[in-house]
Amino acid sequence: MISTKITIIGGGLSGLYAAYLLEQAGITDYVLLEARNRLGGRIYSNQGFDLGAAWIWPDINPELMQLLEKLELTAFEQNELGDILIEKSLNSTPIRLPKQFYATQFMRLVNGMDSLIQALKQQIPTHKIITDQQVLDLTIQASGLVKITTNSQTRKVSEYQAQHVLMALEQR
Repeated sequence: MISTKITIIGGGLSGLYAAYLLEQAGITDYVLLEARNRLGGRIYSNQGFDLGAAWIWPDINPELMQLLEKLELTAFEQNELGDILIEKSLNSTPIRLPKQFYATQFMRLVNGMDSLIQALKQQIPTHKIITDQQVLDLTIQASGLVKITTNSQTRKVSEYQAQHVLMALEQR
């Protein structure tokens, strides 16, 4: 059983950013568990094309813009000519909005949003990130510690123990 002060569950942007902030604060007694064999969660780029999250709104996300600057990542302004289509659900027809309805500037990252994931990953010691660890169970033990049981694709069950658990998962 691996024991840590903090276990972060989820290796998407939130989980990686949490680990980055711990490192920046000098807190090194943690581990990050990710169910998949890759990091990034909903952010996924393939051959320079963003297939997940793609846009950044500087007016809405000034902290993210500061992070991009610290990590020396380059953003560029998204082409804003024409209308935008919004699909609210699979069962509804997309809605066309003229430019005046989305006047906020939006940006994209050079080399895609995955460059943000890779830049954060480089700030975290490799041994702190453990992929292929699908969490099966969280149990609060009599000691107050949390036991985390995981399963890998090869069906290997592992156990972790932590004082604190940060769930960095999307809401369902």
